[in-house]
Amino acid sequence: MATQVSFSNAIHNLGKSTFLKQTKILDSCYTKEERESFTEIIRGNIVKSIKQLIQLVYELDIPIDRQDRELLAYINNIDNEFLVNINGIWSDELIDDIVTAWETDAVQQAWNDRHKLCGNFAVSIQHFLNKIEQIRNPNWVPTVTDVTLSQVKTTGIVEYEAKIGKTSIQVVDTGGQRNERKSIFIIFILTI
Repeated sequence: MATQVSFSNAIHNLGKSTFLKQTKILDSCYTKEERESFTEIIRGNIVKSIKQLIQLVYELDIPIDRQDRELLAYINNIDNEFLVNINGIWSDELIDDIVTAWETDAVQQAWNDRHKLCGNFAVSIQHFLNKIEQIRNPNWVPTVTDVTLSQVKTTGIVEYEAKIGKTSIQVVDTGGQRNERKSIFIIFILTI
């Protein structure tokens, strides 16, 4: 019988799904095809993260140099619907804009105040921006580290069974967003 670990409905952005990804690494690692499936997710994470920093610039009323205002407004106004299908807007121009925005004084000042944002995006955005030229390549395949640092919103119930040594583990992850909390009741009902 497997040991069951339930991540139920802890608050979102606490790393429940990251633990699930790390468990998969210990069990069997990721195939190239599985890692490729994270390419679009990671590219979306990059745009979302730079947008979060720009929004922090506005929230903290950080002064923006005149020459940077239009660029930061443009990136901030990218519709979140595009982040679901990032390949529709992913281009060399967008990547150049992200790099330029990252290097602005205002975004760097927001970066220094990143503790005011939640989640592990701080580690991931720095990691991904440090390798942006690799990610720019249309044939780029994420590494296992890239997959682990990616952020995927969990919806519904995700189950994963792993064998680590002689121990079998069943991990159950439910979405941490408020609208996902009803899914935990299904687990309780099924296990009673």
